[in-house]
Amino acid sequence: MKKSVSSKIIYLVGILFAIVLIVISGISYFGAKESSFNYLKENQHKVLYDVGYFFEFYSDLKRGAISGLGEFFEDPNTPLDENNIYNVLNLAKDNMGFDTVFFATQDGITYQFDRTKRSATQDGFDPRTRPWYIAALKSEKVAVTEPYKSLTTGHFSVTYSYSVKRNGNVIGVVAGVYNLEKFSKDVLSLGRSQNSYVGVYAPDGTIMFHEDTKRMLTKNTLSQNIAQAFKENPEILSKDNVELFVVNNDQGIPQAVMCNATINPLFNICSITEESVYQHASSSILKRQVIVSCIAIVVVLILVKLFISHLLKPLSSIQNGLSGFFSYLNHESKNAPKPINVKSNDEFGIMAKAINT
Repeated sequence: MKKSVSSKIIYLVGILFAIVLIVISGISYFGAKESSFNYLKENQHKVLYDVGYFFEFYSDLKRGAISGLGEFFEDPNTPLDENNIYNVLNLAKDNMGFDTVFFATQDGITYQFDRTKRSATQDGFDPRTRPWYIAALKSEKVAVTEPYKSLTTGHFSVTYSYSVKRNGNVIGVVAGVYNLEKFSKDVLSLGRSQNSYVGVYAPDGTIMFHEDTKRMLTKNTLSQNIAQAFKENPEILSKDNVELFVVNNDQGIPQAVMCNATINPLFNICSITEESVYQHASSSILKRQVIVSCIAIVVVLILVKLFISHLLKPLSSIQNGLSGFFSYLNHESKNAPKPINVKSNDEFGIMAKAINT
């Protein structure tokens, strides 16, 4: 009887406790899941912001350097003899971080930092036909070419150029070639972590900057899917955007992506993390909740069993006393029944006293 009542109570308490624990754990799980998701998303956004800040900083630094060099040549007090031009270009190259710095005149003569002189008449090199020269003439500020692979250095580069004017007339263009491979490693490495990285993508899906320089100026499934997302929802490029979108990479693995536009419409910075990182965080929380809940249920049931066994101990004495009384009454035993020894003042004590009298 005791075991039957005890088992029923333990079973009922176990069910009720499990229900309460499931409800509480569920609320806790979804809250923790949301917090974990927001933390990861905010961390990805911060990485994107940091990389974007340094990206703009480096770009502005190079623009300012070429602009300052051009304004120096525009100063009427700056002599434009060959020796002085070479000295200024060499100084600019050493201090501005460019691979090459040169000054191309309206006459088609190019002065390079290493004291190399080229011209359309001598070696066929006419700077006036080059994209960086033409872009500088069209721009009131510093012009920046699209990334390209230099035929002379073999590096992925961009050229910053500025038209030099005196008395309102263009006398030439000053330009600097910047190595994008170094830029990618210096800046994009800020966004590298165990599970994420940062890349820069053009609206057509071309990979403009990447830590893996072999991928630069190429396209892959991921970059094209990102470009498609740009077309479908231009708002994802807003600096105020903190929402993720999911696209597949070349292996078909979903990637959680967050992007921002830059001052250059060709450059969109994206922070990329495997979507499984977010799911893994949720799975880890759920696993911990299940383990803790199971342990809690087992511990509580053991404690309940011990507590109930202690509370129902007088019932065992009453049961034994009644069994002895009826055995004596039915002549099954010759021993007279002993009084039931229950000293408590609860229901069991009252019951024992009533039976004893």
